[in-house]
Amino acid sequence: MKRNLASDGKSTELQHSAFPVGLDMIEVLTRFWGELDQILPARIIHVVDPYFLDAGGESTYTHAGNVASLLKPALRTAEEIRLIYSRQREGVAAAIEECFLRVNPDIDIVLHRGTQMHARYVIADCTRVLRMDFSFNRIRKSFCTVSVVSDPSDLEGILGELRRLEESPEN
Repeated sequence: MKRNLASDGKSTELQHSAFPVGLDMIEVLTRFWGELDQILPARIIHVVDPYFLDAGGESTYTHAGNVASLLKPALRTAEEIRLIYSRQREGVAAAIEECFLRVNPDIDIVLHRGTQMHARYVIADCTRVLRMDFSFNRIRKSFCTVSVVSDPSDLEGILGELRRLEESPEN
């Protein structure tokens, strides 16, 4: 836990997990699942990541398997997962869908193109938010942090943008 000074001079708390470059995948999973556990269980999961459906330099199935592994605790119990993205590489959506359905054959998967958000979030039941410093295609490739959003004004801003995205006609 770190203490930061807010712009008004008051002390605030920041809790996060750090993900250094080259961290073993089992350690990544352990840390990420610990953070994800703070917002679960959830019936509906939103994942906001502009590059979610772009595998970066990974093979399509390596990327899809890594994402399914990271989100496994949420996928197991959720009824629906909504993936909000802006860039897509051919074949990635089908590979991710296949991997997600292996974890939970009954989950509904909804793809929604058109986010203007650059930050990445996992949102549980439109009430609890996990903020990620990285796109899923950058895990283990760059230093990043993951933290639960607890500030009420930040939470309302993120959820307001999510509502706007959900209402937009782009799909």
